[in-house]
Amino acid sequence: MSERIKEVAAEFIQYESNTASLITVTRVTMSDAGTKTTIYVSVLPDDKAEEALSFLSRRRRVLGEKLGKDMNIRRIPRISFELDTNEGLF
Repeated sequence: MSERIKEVAAEFIQYESNTASLITVTRVTMSDAGTKTTIYVSVLPDDKAEEALSFLSRRRRVLGEKLGKDMNIRRIPRISFELDTNEGLF
């Protein structure tokens, strides 16, 4: 399920974001109960990271609705976004 959330989130961000920064979904984690999901992103340029996280936080409700529709799920997990600081280590 987390892989599908990653795909839907990446499509959503590509469509919704502006061209001031490049936002890439790097990974998704979910709680054991499936009630919470954290979407990790990398942002270029680095100085746009806070602006990008703010944008994502404002749009998380719309993303949740898209996840429910695209994945045909009724209980949408609570979504949070984090900057992936480990992205460059792999």
